[in-house]
Amino acid sequence: GEKLKTSISLIQNKIGNAPSIRRISPTSGPRGAEVTIYGSHFMGATSVSFGDTKIQAVDFVEGYPSHNGEIKVLVPDTAIDSQITVRTPGGNDTSDTIFQVTDDGF
Repeated sequence: GEKLKTSISLIQNKIGNAPSIRRISPTSGPRGAEVTIYGSHFMGATSVSFGDTKIQAVDFVEGYPSHNGEIKVLVPDTAIDSQITVRTPGGNDTSDTIFQVTDDGF
């Protein structure tokens, strides 16, 4: 028999660039407090997570990032001390800083 030659090409489809978190402010606060996440490529963000607790885009304080580099969210009732992750169609980024929850949730 003859040898068969096969060639495979993989293409990753994504929409836009991956987000990049520059800083969060404040870096601590009680549940329900407003937190602003600063960075780039946030347009079209689908969710923000405090550890395993996810906030969908429809629940962002402004409903949708007002511009490409800022998202405002409220600290979820079930949040614990954790890093914050921003998800967009272009990818994810997680903060270097851990957000400290200052109340016990009761």
